[in-house]
Amino acid sequence: MIDLINLSLQFGGKYLFRDLYLKINSGDRYALVGANGSGKSSLLKIISGQLEPESGSINKQKRISIGYLPQEQIVHKGKSLKEEALSALDNMISLQKKVQEIQDSLSNSDNYEENEDELLNQLGEVQSRLEELDPYSTSSNVEKILTGLGFTESDFSRDTIEFSGGWQMRIA
Repeated sequence: MIDLINLSLQFGGKYLFRDLYLKINSGDRYALVGANGSGKSSLLKIISGQLEPESGSINKQKRISIGYLPQEQIVHKGKSLKEEALSALDNMISLQKKVQEIQDSLSNSDNYEENEDELLNQLGEVQSRLEELDPYSTSSNVEKILTGLGFTESDFSRDTIEFSGGWQMRIA
């Protein structure tokens, strides 16, 4: 639940909204409709914590997560759609690189036995964290998500710059 209490915001001496009260309950759906410059994006930025209201407060229930996707044009360049989607998994990619680095160090014959024990312990820890992320089904899961967003299999190899603004938002 999110409570907006007595929120006010003005720009240049003109109030976008004043003394706004709103209670958003779990499962509620709202549509913000209004002319350009009427404060729709500003209100969303206040709710997401990106902008401070002139007055009033926001009370959020614990463990509430608010996501905000800005309306400004987002352009992804130099990657295929699938590569861009996979790049969101930086943690998994860095863990895979760490596994390779440790394996390379272990194959180096200059390592002493005590160093090898430490490297084996590190390898076990990194592989354990990597298995929690299930890297073996990542590609198929990304494809399912992209398909659910309306992309076709033939889109997966297309460069992201080829997509229109609306599709760019989906990519984001």
